[in-house]
Amino acid sequence: MEKQAYGAVVALEGSEDLAISIAKSLRVPFDIDKDTAKITVFKDNESKLTLQSTHAGQSVMLVARLFPNPPEKVLEFLVLSRALKDNGASIHAVLPYLAYARQDRAFLPGELVTIRELSELMKGIVEEVITVNIHSEEAKEQFAASLKDVSAMPLLAHYAKEIIKAKSKSIVVVSPDEGGIERARAFASEIGAEKAIALDKERDRITGEITTKDIADNLAGKTAIIIDDMIATGGTVVNAANVLRRHNAKEIYVMAVHGLFLDEADKKIKEAGANEIITTNTINNKYAKVDISEVLADALR
Repeated sequence: MEKQAYGAVVALEGSEDLAISIAKSLRVPFDIDKDTAKITVFKDNESKLTLQSTHAGQSVMLVARLFPNPPEKVLEFLVLSRALKDNGASIHAVLPYLAYARQDRAFLPGELVTIRELSELMKGIVEEVITVNIHSEEAKEQFAASLKDVSAMPLLAHYAKEIIKAKSKSIVVVSPDEGGIERARAFASEIGAEKAIALDKERDRITGEITTKDIADNLAGKTAIIIDDMIATGGTVVNAANVLRRHNAKEIYVMAVHGLFLDEADKKIKEAGANEIITTNTINNKYAKVDISEVLADALR
């Protein structure tokens, strides 16, 4: 008798918490990658994958945080996806933080658009890719109709309304660069903030150094919420916090979807005067106070 197909949630190592929550929400079985595949690491640091459960005929929701160590995680994800696909499973990739999405265009001669190459590698293997707040429209376009980009901004806004607005009467939402002003305006409207402003930054494409111009606003007695899609090295947020402090902001909250916190970025942000840092759990970090598992489960439904 042919086994009835059903959904199974499979997690790469480091994504088990999200996968368990998604599986519970969808009421489907959960399987960590150690049960699905045995991964052997050799002395030269190469690894080999051996399937222990093929999930043949099943629709597999493969949950994979691609950070830290994106090259290693991406390779593991691709190899496991290919192996499951070749053995009769249908793969739905849940990639909360889509690594390489910032490499969405060539700024200098000879640069590779890496996210385009990654999307090509996924074609023919995965049925769809579900991610959270992809970095840009250019990155999204590489996946065409196979990508679902869900937003965690409403969840961050809910946190801001429940926790921050409850103790702050006058709130200004700040985008650390002009490119994020629409996001800041929508966020300000959602939480009932006084207004939204954008800072003007410039990045040196050779050195990566970021400079932020000053503002005319006086923020005395006001609470500022810096909102962004991600925090990597934190340079933009640090500059923004410094500007806000110079203009007498009473409190500064930093909120972002993805928190990478490279090179002690969180320490630098706090030293710049941030009272609190809040991110979602697309990436595991100690500031992940907002859970996105239900949003991902809804996208899978």
